[in-house]
Amino acid sequence: MKKLLPFFFVLLFSIASFGQEVCSNYFPSVSPDGNYIYFTSDRSGSYKIYRSNINGTDVQRITSTDFVELHPRLSPDGNKLVFQAEGYGSTAEIYMIDVDGSNLTRLTENNRYDGMPCFSPSGELIVFDAWDDSNYPEIFIMNADGTGRVQLTNESGAYWQSAPIFNPSGDQIYFLEGFNADNHIMRMNIDGTDWKEITPPNEFGYAESYLNFRPDGGRLIFTTSEWTGYGGYTDIVTCDPAGGDWNRLTNGEKYSYSACYSPDGSQIYYANDQPNPDYKWDINKMNPDGSDKMMVISCSNLGIDDPETANSLLVCRPNPIETNGFIELKIEKPESVSFTVFDITGKQVNLDYSLSKEGIAIKRGNLHPGIYLFQISSESNHTGTGKIVVK
Repeated sequence: MKKLLPFFFVLLFSIASFGQEVCSNYFPSVSPDGNYIYFTSDRSGSYKIYRSNINGTDVQRITSTDFVELHPRLSPDGNKLVFQAEGYGSTAEIYMIDVDGSNLTRLTENNRYDGMPCFSPSGELIVFDAWDDSNYPEIFIMNADGTGRVQLTNESGAYWQSAPIFNPSGDQIYFLEGFNADNHIMRMNIDGTDWKEITPPNEFGYAESYLNFRPDGGRLIFTTSEWTGYGGYTDIVTCDPAGGDWNRLTNGEKYSYSACYSPDGSQIYYANDQPNPDYKWDINKMNPDGSDKMMVISCSNLGIDDPETANSLLVCRPNPIETNGFIELKIEKPESVSFTVFDITGKQVNLDYSLSKEGIAIKRGNLHPGIYLFQISSESNHTGTGKIVVK
């Protein structure tokens, strides 16, 4: 039996378990056309795969299985998702599904853990980690249809080889090696030969996790506890493919995790633990240098979709707003309407606005950049919510 669980897996899912009424969102993956974000969320009560527009609107559930769904990764053509079903145990298997939720296909089937799958750049292969006879993870590869399973690593003892990805050129595999709470990054050929250290070995509690590449292959992005150690906050870091030129993009901003680039490399999307007692996780975005951090996907009692009231969408235009915005409502009795705005923690904020028969005119005033949720109520009991993005 395994004595330990992966350090960051324990970190994430023990935190989320404190209050399932609060939604958490992890593992963003941006579609090759840059239009959508695919991610895992427990907003339905169990971890499932969802899709949103790139700006976080129109969240839709993609999967309808009975199991926990983790680590979704897109195929290079953007048509399929491969993911891990169930947590870290003997019931974990790998599945593939079309991005519209159809054609669910099971790729592995055994009584051992198979997880953290990732497509090759050609889409013809999938690399993943799995238990071998020692019940500690090793790196495996298979065809995209689940055939041709080959074990690439076979280290003795309790060493972990886990969380593999291909580099964008498809000739090397990057992965994690260690005793699970001190993982560091390694690289090898796709036949399992010629291992090289990308980051140096760590002491216990100082670990790297969750790898991704910038699409052009020029930067590797990952999570690390380099500055805080076991149980401390984690940061997002980039480096060159050889492990040099570290650039720390977050600075102890609670737990930052599972980062990926947009297809053009202009944005980074990542999961971030929000500073409130509910331990919820949002998906944020930032520039490649770590600037202009902004929440994109969250959960609140108001929701995050563009909602409907009567037959009209409550949408502020332009969005994001820099100075002024407008919500068109065509109100017969403006004096009967209440307009309330909340920040992402649910705290009510003051907003300078005016009501007319055409709708609500908004002035940015002193609002900080970010995402705000609003609620509109009228005496006719028409209530709706929406989102305002402030640039």
